[in-house]
Amino acid sequence: MHRRIKQARTKLGVKQKDVAERLGITQSHLSGVENGSTPTSNLLINAFCSIYNVKNEWLRTGKGEMFEKVECPYQNMLNRMVKK
Repeated sequence: MHRRIKQARTKLGVKQKDVAERLGITQSHLSGVENGSTPTSNLLINAFCSIYNVKNEWLRTGKGEMFEKVECPYQNMLNRMVKK
């Protein structure tokens, strides 16, 4: 799982320092999580997924898509406008 945390962070183009700050942990703690030397908690996993829109199942198991599909609340209206 630690490799997937780093993979998601780098895919998003976010620096370790910034992720650590948003999660309320130190950069060295996040570094340890990413390299597998520091265990991670369910709270940290859930916070990371929530903040960065990462699928929890993917982060934990590697199965499925990396990110949650985000739909614009105005998508239906935009689709109708395009069809006209």
